Amino acid sequence: MAGEQINAIAQVYAGALLDIATQDDVIDDVSTQLNVIGEIVKADQTFANFIDSPAIGINKKKDSLDKIFSNSVSELVMNFLMVITEKGRLSLLLMIVDAFSFLQDQRAGRVLGTMITAVDMSDAELEYLTEKVSKKFDKTVTLTTEVDPSILGGFILKVDGTLIDGSVKRGLKRAKSQLVNASTSATLNTAKYLTK
Repeated sequence: MAGEQINAIAQVYAGALLDIATQDDVIDDVSTQLNVIGEIVKADQTFANFIDSPAIGINKKKDSLDKIFSNSVSELVMNFLMVITEKGRLSLLLMIVDAFSFLQDQRAGRVLGTMITAVDMSDAELEYLTEKVSKKFDKTVTLTTEVDPSILGGFILKVDGTLIDGSVKRGLKRAKSQLVNASTSATLNTAKYLTK
């Protein structure tokens, strides 16, 4: 529950920033700047600890952010950093960066998907399938691939909360289930006939 709540809070802040960036026609610039800031936080554990620490006061955090970023990010991004610091949400910075990217993709009709196959796909196969999946979902889909020999053949596709299991493994399980059900039904019918 707390994770969903934090994610929702991050999405609210990211959505507000995206709205302003859209209005000012600076989405790509803001996205690039947020991603750079996110990479800095990920790469520097001391800085990550600094922004997460409740022991460090808001004014100290704001002063430090101003010194670090004022010459390298836009006024919009700098003001945004100040607002989330003032509101005690600076510790959500990485989640906000991720939420911004997610919302940006969502608004542009882009989604991520995963294609799981039993063997590696060629680049041509991946390109062909990406095109077909994009048409099916009426969105621009970026597919990542995974290899899982246990599915035996076929594919499992995960896109935008939808799972399509066209694996041989699932087909065999379904066939087995149908055979067991048919066998049970036939046995019951035979038992009924013999008891008459």
